[in-house]
Amino acid sequence: MEPIVRRLLAIGLASLALYILLAIRYPLEPSLVDYRASWVSLNGGSIPWSLAQIAMYLGLVLLYMAALDQLNRLSRKELESGSMSPGRQRWVNVLIVSIWLGCSLVLLTVAPAGESHDLFDYVFRGRMMAEFNANPLLDLPKEYSNKAFYLYIAWHSQVDAYGPIWEATSNGLANFVRLLAQLLGWWVLDLPSCPESQASCRLFMLYIFGYRLIAIGLTGLCAWFIARLVKNSQPEMGSTALAAWLLNPLTLVVTAVGAHNDLWMIVLLLAGILLMQKRSPFWALVALILAMHVKLTALIWAPVFGLWILAKWGWRRTMGVGICSLLAGLVISWLLYQPFGGWSTLPRMLQERALYFANSIWIIFNKGLTQLGFRWRVVDPLTVNLSTVLFLTASLWVTFISLNFVPKRWKKLQFELEERRFWMVLVSTSLLYLFLGAFWFQHWYFLWLIAPAALLPGSRFTIRILPWLCFGGLAANLGSNMINVFLDGRVPDLLTSVITVGMIWGPGLTAFVLDRSDLRNFGDTRRSGEARKKAKSQGISASTKSSEE
Repeated sequence: MEPIVRRLLAIGLASLALYILLAIRYPLEPSLVDYRASWVSLNGGSIPWSLAQIAMYLGLVLLYMAALDQLNRLSRKELESGSMSPGRQRWVNVLIVSIWLGCSLVLLTVAPAGESHDLFDYVFRGRMMAEFNANPLLDLPKEYSNKAFYLYIAWHSQVDAYGPIWEATSNGLANFVRLLAQLLGWWVLDLPSCPESQASCRLFMLYIFGYRLIAIGLTGLCAWFIARLVKNSQPEMGSTALAAWLLNPLTLVVTAVGAHNDLWMIVLLLAGILLMQKRSPFWALVALILAMHVKLTALIWAPVFGLWILAKWGWRRTMGVGICSLLAGLVISWLLYQPFGGWSTLPRMLQERALYFANSIWIIFNKGLTQLGFRWRVVDPLTVNLSTVLFLTASLWVTFISLNFVPKRWKKLQFELEERRFWMVLVSTSLLYLFLGAFWFQHWYFLWLIAPAALLPGSRFTIRILPWLCFGGLAANLGSNMINVFLDGRVPDLLTSVITVGMIWGPGLTAFVLDRSDLRNFGDTRRSGEARKKAKSQGISASTKSSEE
């Protein structure tokens, strides 16, 4: 057995053991007794166990970093020797996928409530379409408050915040689960809602497993896109890229447990990136437009796509592609929204979502101004508008600088190097949005960062900083529960928000400072150390080598 295979197997088994402990401590069925359960309420308010769970997250992140380190060592060795073993890489890829599937299957049995309650909303709104012939973009869940599983949802008086592609997916799954339940003899109308009826809870779990399996499947599809993209530009880094996405603890937890629909958006984003790699900018923009019809958040990458097309193909091609994709997008959008009430459903959704702030630096800004006596009618719009303006300014500045928007230099860059630069800007845009632009932040939003970062598996950011951002997201989800339960309102809201935001971003920012990173650290670091000395001995400066990377 190859040394790399032995080490990865050991890392995978250790990770699997930690996920099994999580599954044993938080089993799915007993958790359904508590409508609004959290990690802390599920562990009986145990401080030692809560701290142990944070330590488990830490262990999973360290194991993840160890796996990336081993794979990067292998790729660096192959690069320096000038030889690759396709057979060995195949076996390594099979092992990575096997570890991911094993961990995902274990996490299927974990209670969703501690991770997020979004899954319960998915189930209920899916049933609204399939069972009650309702429209989640127009009809409110509270209109069906007498229906099963209503008490589990978090958003009672708001229309859904997602696009028609997700609603169609949810509707299809709800219909499939009903058909499957009928075949199994589990479908019984007018049952008392779970947890009052065991049969109802069994049906509820069937819905939960359905959404989780979709999320796991979409995660695998993302992995295929990532492997394909990296293989076309850096073949020796394919296994590392695969592990960077699939073995990330946050990826595993928020997909196999939380089943978040962000994965549909990420699949379409990656499809757009692959189409861009294949030099099909029109279809790349169409894929991005489709991503916006899962979650409007995909709009944050539109300027990067547009400026990349401009930098690569010039004004004439950009104008033609832009106009054609816009017209095609309008037709597609109209067709997708028509069954759900048309575009008239958008203003209400956008207005309702702008009313809420959570887990971002902007909630600190918002609450601070409110405590100073400013009215919410002034503070709320200011918070939303200021966050949007700062994000747009910062992201456009980074994009212009990173894509070398100096006309004389456009044609001097090799396509492969430009491509990685494009991916770097997508990572930068995601990070800037999550840090500056998102006035409503949740830990699973880091998926928007992990996917493009996995395309740069040899970068300092992906290896040394991203894992700690993910640890902060996972730990803060539990940490905020601990504050709410153990301190029981004794901490002011503003201080609670400061602590929560600090837990989310603190580990990643600390790693950034300790690594003395800057924007150049997004680039590939494989040719450091011995490779730099080798380059220097050949008369090539280390700085030139870094710029080529």
